[in-house]
Amino acid sequence: MPETKTKRSPSPLILIFNRYKLLTLIAASIQEAALYSGLDANNIRRVCDGIKMSAGRYYFRRAAPEIEIEATDIGTLQLEEYDRECGVERRVYDTPQMNRIKWKYNKNKQHEKNGNTRIQ
Repeated sequence: MPETKTKRSPSPLILIFNRYKLLTLIAASIQEAALYSGLDANNIRRVCDGIKMSAGRYYFRRAAPEIEIEATDIGTLQLEEYDRECGVERRVYDTPQMNRIKWKYNKNKQHEKNGNTRIQ
């Protein structure tokens, strides 16, 4: 029986933004992005899918086919600008330290929602 080959669609380019939200690298695939960053490919995939915000002080995005990315965009393209052009709203860290300082949490509401009461 002859072998049938299935055509795989080319994987989209992966855009890597640094902690200052500037495009720093364009990788050919998630595996290559993992190689360059030293991170696990599954974590990068989760960031690209919007499940995670970032991984290892980097933001990752799949390159949208309708948006043209050029070499001159490296070092100048802002993450928020790219997300806006894609029509996507994603949460990002406020500071380059990429920490959750000044995030507002209402822990009491969360406990009340779960039916638990806090003892003080």
